[in-house]
Amino acid sequence: YNVTELVYFEEFERMEDAIKREKQLKAGSRGKKINLISGFNPKWEDLFKKSKEINLYDQRDEFRLIIE
Repeated sequence: YNVTELVYFEEFERMEDAIKREKQLKAGSRGKKINLISGFNPKWEDLFKKSKEINLYDQRDEFRLIIE
């Protein structure tokens, strides 16, 4: 997929919930995914680069779903 930016993510306490959500998102249309990302990150900024500024990642042991 040649993914170079993180523009959307979700956090889950349980791996099973993350897998269920991933399947749900993959079944959706491209338009729905674009709307989801735009609602979460309107400017489509690279959240990985901003992670130090807004502390997206902490020491908690959680599963993260990243949409490619």
